[in-house]
Amino acid sequence: MPVELKAGNHSLLIEQQGDADWYRCTVVVDGVPTYAGADAREPILRRLADALHGVAREPAGEIDGIVVRWVFSLSEQHFTLYIANEGETTLLFWQDADARLLQRWTLTPDDVERWLDQLDHR
Repeated sequence: MPVELKAGNHSLLIEQQGDADWYRCTVVVDGVPTYAGADAREPILRRLADALHGVAREPAGEIDGIVVRWVFSLSEQHFTLYIANEGETTLLFWQDADARLLQRWTLTPDDVERWLDQLDHR
């Protein structure tokens, strides 16, 4: 069953690819999809939920002067997702295989609550 996490004009679509436990992640901004990569379903969902719940990981570095934590890296396209918190705002940073910043998403507390509700009840 696909999981679609929406916030503003962007969303993350996680859906099964073929018959195996292999799930593709598609980043959608303004209705334009970009294939980000794939992995087993459980690690994608668990790592994202843990990050949104604030389960601490060591800082992975800085992006645009903001200290970020690694969430996951995907196979195939090799996109990586990082997370940071600035006050009540959650920031998600998508990088490509060459560590170029592709997108920066801002999640409100309501967005995070909605995403966690979907992730925790999947």
